[in-house]
Amino acid sequence: MEIIGTAGAGKSTLFRALEKSSLGIQSETLPPVWKFSYILFFVKNILALVPMLSRLQGKGDRNLTRRELAWMAMLNGWSAILTKEAHNDGNVSLFDQGPIFLIAILTGFGPTSLRSSYVQSWWEKIFRQWMDVLDIVIWLDTSDEILIKRIRNREEDHLMKGKSNQELVDFLKTYRSVYEDVIKKMTANNPKIRVLRVDTGINSVDEIVFRLMSEIDSWKSEVS
Repeated sequence: MEIIGTAGAGKSTLFRALEKSSLGIQSETLPPVWKFSYILFFVKNILALVPMLSRLQGKGDRNLTRRELAWMAMLNGWSAILTKEAHNDGNVSLFDQGPIFLIAILTGFGPTSLRSSYVQSWWEKIFRQWMDVLDIVIWLDTSDEILIKRIRNREEDHLMKGKSNQELVDFLKTYRSVYEDVIKKMTANNPKIRVLRVDTGINSVDEIVFRLMSEIDSWKSEVS
């Protein structure tokens, strides 16, 4: 499962609640770039990207950042690790920032070269890999008014925290649009992916967890 949503939607709050629940949740985090045991993973997957990346030189509005390159490496090779380490104990793996987040942020906010024809075949491969890994997507959202208030009042820093209301509205609109595109592509090729849309402005965390319990039970019955 992956939790997605715009800033302020309540992803981290729900993630922590699900970790503490009795649903048999196994939390998954992005492969750590700082961890020695993952050096080979990043070297291998970055090298695999070199032929494609060389064709992108000078094609976009800017170069890839180191973080974006690491994200592409994760998308390229992380699914194989997860498949190999799939839990056979009935637990459900849960992503807070997972493949849909990475695809969305790279295609929506990355360099324009990542939306060029030079990368199309790679993106198709990435979608094929990940649509077979994901089973449930929990899409959190609510009104712009509530989201803006949450972003401004949050203790943690956020790149949009000091922006104007209009800039925040535009930012939220772009994020929703990008997520919509990614979900459409995922579900078009694998209609078995369940997408649970939740308004966190009118549903409490406990209500969402209860609703998700039913969704997980239904999914387990379907695949058993």
